[in-house]
Amino acid sequence: MSMYFTRDVKGLVTKYGGANSHMAIRCAEFGLPAAIGCGEQIFLKLEKSNKINLNCSERTISSASILE
Repeated sequence: MSMYFTRDVKGLVTKYGGANSHMAIRCAEFGLPAAIGCGEQIFLKLEKSNKINLNCSERTISSASILE
């Protein structure tokens, strides 16, 4: 098991990857919502957040709060 899954992870967002990537498969195994391969622009914006809202049913990702 990856070190990421030993923490209280609620969902996962990755910059690169696809439906058959290792992280997509692991998220499916654990029932975690995920945005796999969202691209550099979106990922860099989210990287500055300390909380992210990930709504897979509506296909939206938003920053709940930005780090200073």
